[in-house]
Amino acid sequence: MSVPAIIIDKSARRVALAETLRDIFDRNLEDHPEKSRLFKILKTAVCVHTTDTDEKLTLYFNRGSCVIFSGLIGKPDLSIETTEDHLLGLSNLSLIMGMPSLVDGSGRELAKKLVSGEIRVQGLFRHPVAVAFLGNIFSVNKSISPVRSSFGKA
Repeated sequence: MSVPAIIIDKSARRVALAETLRDIFDRNLEDHPEKSRLFKILKTAVCVHTTDTDEKLTLYFNRGSCVIFSGLIGKPDLSIETTEDHLLGLSNLSLIMGMPSLVDGSGRELAKKLVSGEIRVQGLFRHPVAVAFLGNIFSVNKSISPVRSSFGKA
């Protein structure tokens, strides 16, 4: 299997968050090879804005590759605005079918932050498949199928 290409553009090489995101994606794709299938399908642009550091990154996912740029580039499909700690905390979410599980503490905490505006996501409802794929690739946890978790092997 080929190694996914996650590239930091020269414009983002001095942005620590770009390196952190690349490391998370690399580690997750290596630790969970089943996530590579989603990575190879994902074609979307995502803007990440950390409000505490006032850094903006644009991530272009193009079916098996991701290029991370500094700043807002173009008109992304998804925009995530929050603090760096909240953003990195999203990598610890438990997933069910690629979506955050609201039955555990981390999922409930995410719901509270979305409702309070501590985490803002534009495009959440316009691009639900991209959100699910991105969440799956970003989370360090394996996505659980409700059928498998309830009844063993499906």
